[in-house]
Amino acid sequence: MKKAAVPGFISNLILFAVIILCIPVTVPRFLGYQSYNIVSGSMEPEIPVGSLVYVKSAMPQEVAVGDVIAYSSGASEAVITHRVTANHADLREFTTKGDANAREDLAPVGYERLIGKVEIHIAGLGRVCALFASASGKMSLLALVMLAVALRLFTVVLQKMFQKEEQSAVRPKSKVTTLLVPAGILMIAAGGYVLASTQMNYQNSNELYEDLNEEFAGTRTGSETSGGETETKADWTVGLAVDFNKLKEVNPEVAGWIYFENEDISYPVMYSGEDDKYLHTAMDGTSAVAGSIFIEGKNKPDFSDSHTIIYGHNMRNLSMFGKLRYYYREEDYYKDHQYFQVITEDKAYRYRIFAYENVSADSFIYSVPFAADDSFGEFIDKLYGLSLRDTGVKADKNDHIITCSTCSTTGNRFVVHGVRVGEQ
Repeated sequence: MKKAAVPGFISNLILFAVIILCIPVTVPRFLGYQSYNIVSGSMEPEIPVGSLVYVKSAMPQEVAVGDVIAYSSGASEAVITHRVTANHADLREFTTKGDANAREDLAPVGYERLIGKVEIHIAGLGRVCALFASASGKMSLLALVMLAVALRLFTVVLQKMFQKEEQSAVRPKSKVTTLLVPAGILMIAAGGYVLASTQMNYQNSNELYEDLNEEFAGTRTGSETSGGETETKADWTVGLAVDFNKLKEVNPEVAGWIYFENEDISYPVMYSGEDDKYLHTAMDGTSAVAGSIFIEGKNKPDFSDSHTIIYGHNMRNLSMFGKLRYYYREEDYYKDHQYFQVITEDKAYRYRIFAYENVSADSFIYSVPFAADDSFGEFIDKLYGLSLRDTGVKADKNDHIITCSTCSTTGNRFVVHGVRVGEQ
């Protein structure tokens, strides 16, 4: 092989490798399949963790008992794959169960949440695809393409240098090379556009919520507490003075404002009764990758339920619920970040975090609502059993609990549970 051709050969290898890595996800889409990485062991041993499943769209009446279906979990924006144990056409819902689970899922799956039937699964491939689907993975693929194009351009320069000495050293470009170079340039351009658009979306979202904080939520003094002290229920100060009248002129679906003490997590909380409206919609109704902080659709918007779930995205720039990751990443973070407040038009509530853990998208923790009964007490006991930390904070069936849920870097969900310790 001529010296001038070596960089070009490496360039071709890199581009071929990138194309091969993209095939398991891109080609099936043209055939009508959607692919998902399995991060939960609820379908083992049939479908192991790390598998890539291919899902074909299906009508509800085409789903039979025993089929494995993929369906939307709702607000957590996750996709769950479980086996159908009953298809209730009269109720327009499925009863489902994970093969590895002892019991059927508590909540039925409405027809509208059906994505399709799982037709193929390949063990281990999901982990590979998930690696390159992450932000760092996409950046790595983009860097490889840029390297390949740079090597191809370097090859052209070398060929021109050797052309005078060895006219035969320059071979005509193959059709493959002719196609690969413009394809690589297009991939770079597309990647750059996506990155720029995403960054602009992040910036617009951050500016929106910064403006909302400045205009509608003035900070009051004296709201911080020393982390580990035991407080009386009246020994606290409402952290924000929120102008709900003006806030609801922007959007009447504002249910409250969540504010973490000693931290800059401070956002309006939305409620629409749906679990997808505010996934990628900002409080002012504009499209936003970060979406909004919002309440589970099955909950009441006044935080009167025994268990209320609040969802928020885990953004890379630490906005929304992005800083919740520090609870499990930093050992000392909990000490000074035990409290958060929820402020409504009529009341202000203070909560103390008593447990936090990583869970799957189909976890029991997403069960709502509850009454002040033994089943709720058992639910709380399970939370303590899963918690990554023994906080020593007590909650029982007579308390009101809020679960803050966000995506986790482990591929599951990270949840923080707070028990109400005061109201004003």
